[in-house]
Amino acid sequence: PWLAELAARLRELEAVGVLDAELDYRPAGVGDASATLRGRIAGGGFGSGDGLRAAEGVEAGFTLDARGTGAAWSWAAQLDWDAGAAYVHPLLFEAGPRLRAHGRFDGRRIVLERGELALDGVAAASARGVFDTFGGTLDTLAVELTDVDLVRIGPRWLAPLLAPASAQRLRLEGRADLRAELRRDRLETVDVELHGAGFGLASPQGEGIAAGGVAEEARAEVLAFGPVDGRVRWSSRGRGEAALQVGGGRWEKLALGAFALDAVLGPAGLRLPGARIPLLDGALVLRDLALGWSVAGWEGSAGAVLEPVSMPLLTEALGLPRMAGVMSAALPGLHLRPGELVLDGTLAVSVFGGWVQASGLRVHEPFGVASHLTGEIEARHIDLAQLTEAFSFGSITGHIDADVRGLELSSWRPTAFDARITSIAGDERRRISQRAVRNLGALGGGGALAAVQRSVLRLFETFGYRELGLRCRLAKGVCEMDGLDAAPDGAARADGGFTIVRGGGVPALDVIGYNRRVDWNELVARLQRVVAEGVSPTID
Repeated sequence: PWLAELAARLRELEAVGVLDAELDYRPAGVGDASATLRGRIAGGGFGSGDGLRAAEGVEAGFTLDARGTGAAWSWAAQLDWDAGAAYVHPLLFEAGPRLRAHGRFDGRRIVLERGELALDGVAAASARGVFDTFGGTLDTLAVELTDVDLVRIGPRWLAPLLAPASAQRLRLEGRADLRAELRRDRLETVDVELHGAGFGLASPQGEGIAAGGVAEEARAEVLAFGPVDGRVRWSSRGRGEAALQVGGGRWEKLALGAFALDAVLGPAGLRLPGARIPLLDGALVLRDLALGWSVAGWEGSAGAVLEPVSMPLLTEALGLPRMAGVMSAALPGLHLRPGELVLDGTLAVSVFGGWVQASGLRVHEPFGVASHLTGEIEARHIDLAQLTEAFSFGSITGHIDADVRGLELSSWRPTAFDARITSIAGDERRRISQRAVRNLGALGGGGALAAVQRSVLRLFETFGYRELGLRCRLAKGVCEMDGLDAAPDGAARADGGFTIVRGGGVPALDVIGYNRRVDWNELVARLQRVVAEGVSPTID
């Protein structure tokens, strides 16, 4: 019966190629019955309509020897794959493997007593199992792989299975031993030992990769861990465990210190009571991490605390201008859903004499090609003197508050927000330098400088001001610019401009912007240019 079914499947796959074979059969007489089948496939191939199964140019030889009486047979087989390749989603198979196996057949069950596979990157691969020919089911199968080279096996076999959507971005290294058991076509146990293993996930666009060597490639990875040593034992029947020692890692450009992971594994997930991952002079502490797997993908929750991290060390690691202060966070709830990461609580940064707080953070496809983040940010009592000094913007004294509502980042770049910066009312001393005046005017779209006694401006290095404000509403790549709400008498400017800085003292100086619609990329380019300038401007 199975022969007709096999022929039907071959027709569905549009199989091609030439089979040469010879069967030598001797019925039972004085001794046991015997059968020997030798054959070779040339130019073999197949293809399914959905493109998920295909093969081409297959060249292979095989031999099957059997001895037995009645329904009881013993057998031995060998297969040598010499050329060609096959794709069975999501795995790609290439020529080279050599299979040797022996076992028994009782008329219903094919028993594999031992099978050995010669495979590039694996010191030894063996299997044993039972196949029910009547039911067409794999009753049992035990597989053991010894001294697996993850560098060679990882890209071809493991990455497509572990992370099919990110297989090209996944890097593996080190060595491993693997034992697995299947029963009735279902995975039942897995036991993995890791020896100096390493894992890395590259950025979706490959940003940062250069031809310069290993350092650039390492920086291009958004996540990396290693070396990793330890053991993972999983069972579909009950409790398993994982005990790993991680020598360090990298998250974006941040180096992580050594840490340990001790987790309890269930049939469809894991639970990690806690872990402390060193980060610069602080640490990321995970609490009650629970992850589960469903058909839709990974789901889970956890709590996290970011112990205070020095901003000078953090900004240096990220390649940003040096900033004083510390960063900390209390995130009582992190919720992972298929394609989404939601953070309850707030991420707080003490910086520039004040603080910045992010809340309502939600990340769609956090490790995907089209990652998307939304959230709200507010900053309070930021010291402008520290801020402008850090970014070489010129000199401005005083304090500001800032709010960023409806923030949206696509692939970690802003696509929408409503941001407003305003000076804090009070009697503190407020001064602004010539360079800062010019740069603020440039951000306002090439605005003009309106001042009393314009010709004497060159005599002053700084000017007094009463208040400042700037607003940008970003949508569809365009920033709608605005400044202080209105003039002191409540009226809008007759010339249609908007006030960024309202002067105070002698001489009185206003910074006015006139271009209310500015291309976002152009605005970012202007900001980069004014920050990069290291010379004082000339005001005529």
